[in-house]
Amino acid sequence: MRIRICTNPESGMRCEGPTSDLKPCSNLRACPVDGLWSEWSPWSTCTVSCSGIKRRIRVCNNPAPSSGGQSCLGSPEEIAPCNNDNCPVNGMWSPWAPWTLCPLTCGLGVVSRSRHCNNPPPVSGGTPCPGHGYEEGSCGFPMDYCKYVPKPPESIMPGRLIQ
Repeated sequence: MRIRICTNPESGMRCEGPTSDLKPCSNLRACPVDGLWSEWSPWSTCTVSCSGIKRRIRVCNNPAPSSGGQSCLGSPEEIAPCNNDNCPVNGMWSPWAPWTLCPLTCGLGVVSRSRHCNNPPPVSGGTPCPGHGYEEGSCGFPMDYCKYVPKPPESIMPGRLIQ
């Protein structure tokens, strides 16, 4: 663009023609335009009815980068969990409790141990723990073999744990 000023006003004559002249330059490059994101799309439907994922997208076109401008920063996609409420959880067993002490030192006795279906418990239609939560076993010696087992000294009570 060029501008001219009328420098002869005292003569009372008017200057002829426009005061400015605009001419496009063919050798100039356009200014860089950085890209900006569009609005997020609506969330997609959840992939499954329990513990699924949903997603939404956006596009770098508001405006799109041009003439060497920077592309949009960040991710064009967002993923989130969905339908996590009231999902069935299958029950799992807690560890077995220790075996009970054998009540006898001579003769056969019964020991037991238990566990609970609470690690986690079944929820919202989840399956119960498989198997059982109680076990029994035998302990001690048959009476016929007791004669071969040394008798405990008086300070030791039969059927008690020695610590």
